Order: sequence, then structure tokens, then C-alpha cells
Amino acid sequence: MPLQPEALELLTRIARSLESQSGNLPPAMGLIDLPRTQYLYVGREGGKEDNSCWYRRKDEQNILIHADGLAGQLIGLESHTTTYKDEDKIKLRILMRCGSQTYCIQSGMSSVFSRGILLGLKELEDIGFPITIAVRPSKEEEKVVFGSVYLNQQPIKTTWDKSIDCLALFQSICQKFGFSTEPTASAPIAQLRPQSTRKQLENDFFQVFTALQRHGVTKEDMQGSAKSLFPNFTTTANMSDEDLEKFITHLTSWADSFPPHF
Repeated sequence: MPLQPEALELLTRIARSLESQSGNLPPAMGLIDLPRTQYLYVGREGGKEDNSCWYRRKDEQNILIHADGLAGQLIGLESHTTTYKDEDKIKLRILMRCGSQTYCIQSGMSSVFSRGILLGLKELEDIGFPITIAVRPSKEEEKVVFGSVYLNQQPIKTTWDKSIDCLALFQSICQKFGFSTEPTASAPIAQLRPQSTRKQLENDFFQVFTALQRHGVTKEDMQGSAKSLFPNFTTTANMSDEDLEKFITHLTSWADSFPPHF
């Protein structure tokens, strides 16, 4: 069932408001730069005198990133095999949608960072809500980066376990959220990832949820609303496309009931 015109109009206003706040409002028509996946690599490339914990590559140079976190919606996890000095290395790739931009965070599957992120994701019940992937440099080890997951601006509590099998934990989380556990090829993942109908619905939900948060609506409020509409509700990830679309329409009407916030 297609979204109602009023719902589509609100979603468009929300998306454009978010993009305009970042100073990156694309034209509605004409020639545009297509969004491409941005790759972030975890590492202390700036040395012990620099607190940056990740970087990106441009023109064969490392561009240090000093932000403490990346906020968005988790849309995928991947294991990626690379070869270094004739030895295969398994990398963890975390795919995040942040507005109209997709980011891919990469780190060793068994690194301290990946272990912290996987332990945090293990505690998540629903990936339909925005999260933050946070980084923090170790004070004792020059090359160590700690990773943690935030939900509703609060870190998810975990119990550190250095003996856990990170690959097995990765596979368990992928199965929980319906991600493929097949390793990717050694070539970089596709720069442009086509959005299926389901992914578009998830993106619409994320946009509406972000708008409602600005009006003080919490995750618990939204879960209560979902249960009132769908008595068997557990998570948005388990909703059918039809039910998720109905829920988005309901939330859009809710968001539209507030005074303009743009």
C-alpha cells in the first residue's frame, strides 16, 4: 500500500531539513553527485600525540578524523577477507546509513574495537532505531582503540570478554538481524548499494523517528504506540513490510500533529 500524499510530503520535508542542516542539500532536479559509500578505517594513524581513532583514505593519503562517534542507522554487518604479507586477515565491516550518506567502518574482526562493538550490538533488540558507534583511544596502549555502542545518547552496558570468539559473535548477530554471514569478496564493496523496498521503508522510519525525537518522543513512547497498534509487536525488524508501512503512516501523522519544527 503506497504512502499517502501527506505522509510523503512530511517525509520529504524531514529529509530535506536534515540534509540542509548539514549544509549538503542536493538539487531536486538536474545534475547531482550520486551518494557514494564513505569508508572509515579504525586506527591510531596520528600516533600517541594525536587522539584521532579513525581515518579515511584520499589520494593514497590518510585523512585523520577527530570525531568521537558516528550516528546513524545500522543497515548491515560484513566479514571481509584481505591478504597481507601472504596471510589472510578477516575484517569486520559496519554499514551505517546517516541521512542520505552511507558509511562503512572497517577494523580487524578480533580487534579491541570490533570486540567492543559486537558486544554492544549483541545487547540490541531492534536495529530500527538510530545508534552511535563511538571510539576512544587507550591511555595505556598507543595503537589500541576502544569501541562502544550508544542508544538514546547512552552507552549500552556490556561485560568485557576477551576470550569470546568474535567471528562466532558476528555470525550470531547477523542471524539475529537478518544480515548475510557470507564473506565479501576481496574487492571493495559496491560503492552504490541499491535500496530495496524494505531498506527504503527502514529509511523512512528512521527519518520519522528522528523528527519525533526532536519533539521529545522517546523510544519507549514509540514502542508503546507500536504495541497499541500491533499487540504482538516485538521489534520493527520483525514487522512485515505492510505493517511497517502502516506504522510509518501512523508516526507521520503523530509528527505532523506537533507545531512546525523546521
